[in-house]
Amino acid sequence: MNAIENADAARALIECQDRSEWSSLLFELAERYGFPSVFFAMTESLAATYRAAFVETNFAPDWWQAYEAERFSKIDPVLAHCRRHMHPLIWNAQTFVTERERAFYECGRQHGLASGIAYPVHGPLGAAGILCFASPDGTHATAPASANACASLALVRDYVCESHRKIARAKRATSGTASLTPRELECLRWVAAGKTSWEMSRILSCSEATINFHISNVTRKFGVQTRRQAAIRAISEGLVAPG
Repeated sequence: MNAIENADAARALIECQDRSEWSSLLFELAERYGFPSVFFAMTESLAATYRAAFVETNFAPDWWQAYEAERFSKIDPVLAHCRRHMHPLIWNAQTFVTERERAFYECGRQHGLASGIAYPVHGPLGAAGILCFASPDGTHATAPASANACASLALVRDYVCESHRKIARAKRATSGTASLTPRELECLRWVAAGKTSWEMSRILSCSEATINFHISNVTRKFGVQTRRQAAIRAISEGLVAPG
């Protein structure tokens, strides 16, 4: 893809009318550069928590369950870089130094995340986040072609940062039951009834990790930090009945 084609494709993100169209175009742009996996997260201010972030990704759900369960965010060197710097990070196995970081990398590699380029994202009014492109090829991100693509993907990053604001506003305008999956709403009802993750896993015939994954999604969508806060909001909005 030449520079003009790249600019036109990236600019098209601004014209997207809904989240599905927007995310499909983002994933397509990444694929053109050899990065089939994408993660984008953006908070509205530095004071906001990750759970309140706007998140779009095609990373495997199993990977997110492991990421949450093992609390990998606390030792993720890619995330740490984007919190502290303005320049992108081209990462691969050598980026992960400590024993725990290497275990984290190996887990990600098994889910198709072997190398990539991560961009810090900074928006207006203190908005901050990360845009990460990943490949199952451990040498892809450091190959000359990918290194040359770094500047082009930075342009994509700028349009993603700008265009996501319209998508996020539309999401907030339609928040509520429509933004929750049936399983998330079901988990939320049991949270309101006072059930633990273990109890819910028995009731719904799934693992505790799966329950925690769904509840984590609910708290993020509601912009709260705990499941109790999510239950209180759901009750106040009439989404679930109290206890």
